[in-house]
Amino acid sequence: MVLIYIDESGVANFTDPNNKIYVLGAVLVDEAEYQKLNLNVEVFKDRIINQYNLPVNDFEIHIAEFWSNTGLNLFGKILSVDDRLNILERVYSDILPFTNIKIITSVMLKEELSNKELNLRSWAIEILLERIKFFIDEESEPFGIIMMDTENDTIDFHKRRLVQLKVYYGTKYVKLREHIIPESHFLKSHLNSGIQLADAVVYSVRRFLEDELYGSEGVIGKRNNKIFKEYVYQKIRAYPNCKGRGIVFFPKIEYDI
Repeated sequence: MVLIYIDESGVANFTDPNNKIYVLGAVLVDEAEYQKLNLNVEVFKDRIINQYNLPVNDFEIHIAEFWSNTGLNLFGKILSVDDRLNILERVYSDILPFTNIKIITSVMLKEELSNKELNLRSWAIEILLERIKFFIDEESEPFGIIMMDTENDTIDFHKRRLVQLKVYYGTKYVKLREHIIPESHFLKSHLNSGIQLADAVVYSVRRFLEDELYGSEGVIGKRNNKIFKEYVYQKIRAYPNCKGRGIVFFPKIEYDI
């Protein structure tokens, strides 16, 4: 069985003109490998807590929060920008090379879409589920089970129903329900290493592509470009020929990573 941890980065609508890309991504791990993934995440956290003398026993990997309060504390302690950047990189360098996962993402390029009424999340999940199904076929796995971060009852219901309909009825090109369980499971992210890793991965993909396509680099972007190229890219399905298989753009564009 394949465990499928799905998360998103960016805004799934057209309300924010500064948010040009919406990414829905999945971290896929065989159930037999999950304990190793979880151990790698826990070892990373212990190292960070000890090295920076953090006054906590645990913390959640939630990348956006690394920068939400630039002058305030992170994990209960005031840290410099350099320390934050180093911890950011180590989320990836200390975990991904030692963890057997694959990454699949659907990338919605909002600037390129003329139809501003498009349901971005619906299209993104359809594209993502198709590629997940292909991956499960390639790996000869019997099926996959989807897990997502819980937000609130309304949003969880909407996401659950969206996945159910896509899996049950399939897409125009692909039957899904033979390989993907239609019932999604919603978990508290601070208690699940797979959800936290998915958060880190989709953030890195979105920041990298925004910098590449729209030139919005900055200090975080410079470090993330290094992170993506050295740690994330190699984990994407069909690397190095991952366009259309591990990273899918909608609409399609003439761009090679």
